[in-house]
Amino acid sequence: MSKDLVTLFRSGSVPRKIRLAAAKGELPLAPEEQKQILEQLAADEDESVRLLAHETLSRISAPPPPAPAPSPPAEDLPEPLQEPALAPEAPPDGEIQKPPAEGQAQGEDRPQEESETFKTTLQKISKMNVGERMKVAGIGSREERMILVRDTNRLVSTAVLKSPKITDRDVEIIATFRNVSEEVLREIGNNREWTSSYSISLNLVRNPKTPIGVSMRLIQRLTTKDLRLLQKDRSLQEILRRMSVKMVADREKTK
Repeated sequence: MSKDLVTLFRSGSVPRKIRLAAAKGELPLAPEEQKQILEQLAADEDESVRLLAHETLSRISAPPPPAPAPSPPAEDLPEPLQEPALAPEAPPDGEIQKPPAEGQAQGEDRPQEESETFKTTLQKISKMNVGERMKVAGIGSREERMILVRDTNRLVSTAVLKSPKITDRDVEIIATFRNVSEEVLREIGNNREWTSSYSISLNLVRNPKTPIGVSMRLIQRLTTKDLRLLQKDRSLQEILRRMSVKMVADREKTK
């Protein structure tokens, strides 16, 4: 069993897409490895991940159904009960049934291939030392950088933000992560070019992991509509919800 992979799931460094796939039981894992990861995901911060993990655990833990009694041969059945052989069901009118792609079996699932590739990437990174991870954080693939930005070593995680490959879209996604260090979110919040993007500023304010000083500065830029939504977000600190209430009231007074 790969203890490195189980440890990575426990560290919280696995993106939501892969956690959901693992919670559904779609990753190609050994039974014992799958059970350990599902038990970890059953306590995940994401409610969808938790529910799927519980459902999958219940399914794989349930005893197999009893085998059905053997049916008598068709020729032994009374004539009226014998069913004629059915022809293959035709596709709906106007719809052409496409054959599987060359080299791909019927029903083969592309996400499973992606999950297996991601598993390999996780295992590769888990064997690297700090210096190697910092190098990959700067020049690695987007997938590798999205993993390393959650690294518990701040030198590694912040190196991702200095990568020449990073895009505004990457930063917008990272700003939503709740399992990155505060230093990563602080660096994003202190970068004028990145925070000139409304989406990045909004994601930082909505992220309870963002340092409060950064959130209090960026909340001033939000629209009244988004401020009203923040008032209902119980994951935010109380001071931010109170600020949103006051800002909305002040704006309505000036109308």
